[in-house]
Amino acid sequence: MSAAYPSKTPSKSAAGVPAELAEILAREKPPSVILVTAPDEIRKRRLVEHLIQKFSKNLATPNAEIHRINASQFSLEQLARLADAASALSLFTKQEFSWIRNLEDCPTGVQKQLPKLLKRYSTTHIALFTATDLSASHPVMDHCKKDKTLIALAPLKGFELHRWVERELKRAGFKEAPEDAISTLINAAEEQVDALAGMVEHLGLYCDSSVLTKEDVHTVFIHKTVPGEFDFLDALVGGGIARAEVMISGLLAAGKSPFMLMGLLNRSFSGYLSIRSLMDEGENPQEIRQKLNIAPWVFNKQLPVARRYSSEDLKRALKTLVRVDSKLKNRSLSPDVLMSDVIHELRPSGYR
Repeated sequence: MSAAYPSKTPSKSAAGVPAELAEILAREKPPSVILVTAPDEIRKRRLVEHLIQKFSKNLATPNAEIHRINASQFSLEQLARLADAASALSLFTKQEFSWIRNLEDCPTGVQKQLPKLLKRYSTTHIALFTATDLSASHPVMDHCKKDKTLIALAPLKGFELHRWVERELKRAGFKEAPEDAISTLINAAEEQVDALAGMVEHLGLYCDSSVLTKEDVHTVFIHKTVPGEFDFLDALVGGGIARAEVMISGLLAAGKSPFMLMGLLNRSFSGYLSIRSLMDEGENPQEIRQKLNIAPWVFNKQLPVARRYSSEDLKRALKTLVRVDSKLKNRSLSPDVLMSDVIHELRPSGYR
């Protein structure tokens, strides 16, 4: 039975076509500055990519240049270079886009200079700002509200979240998804849109059928923690390779899904990398925990591990997990052999 939803007519925004977006695309010339806000990253990214594609097509510039900038690392020098590039004249004008992400994290000194930058942009160099949320007094928010180029995506909840997940599943190749499967998936992701996007992608890889079932979601994502699972993780990141090898053999022999173990490792090492990256930027532990919104007891377990690895070590570990994940799916080697490789690849560099 296909998914059943509450009887409610979705708004244009819920259907994925915000009224503001339709109005912007209907203009004879594209605006020079656009702001997209949303509580999740996946919809901001897709909307910006959609705008770039549409504008490039309308302006007949398929090879437009895209500058990607993280506003948290914005400096006054970079701002000046960007302003010069935005207003530069050329005999061979090419279409350019500046995609400035995480605007809410822009340093205060740079933020005060943004009004000068906004005046420099034109239809040949368009600025696309994205943010989770901004105050009404923020210069970019104020500019885009006046110019009617603010696209504010509301949080996805309830009916709208169900509809969005259903569309994501269709994108992933599923022709049918019962209501209980979708509800189980949403609950497993704790209603987090970005987490749901990644989980749907995983389901598309692991499920052979075009019909998603509740059992599929349970198999891939939901499981009871068995004794030794987190002990295994502690042994691995602590350099106890022999102990980790014995424990992984026991977990697999007890019927533990290798995909579940890979999920645990992916989540854990992604968390370590988020902490390590902010450490490298000079953030102190309290600021890191607040910025990442991590529970204190979880952060206190993750911080010592993040200190044990370098950012490059953690990025390499995540690439290893992607590679092994693919081999598990293709069944090119047995799970015990692949998990043994994972243990040796992911151990801290001081134990190699």
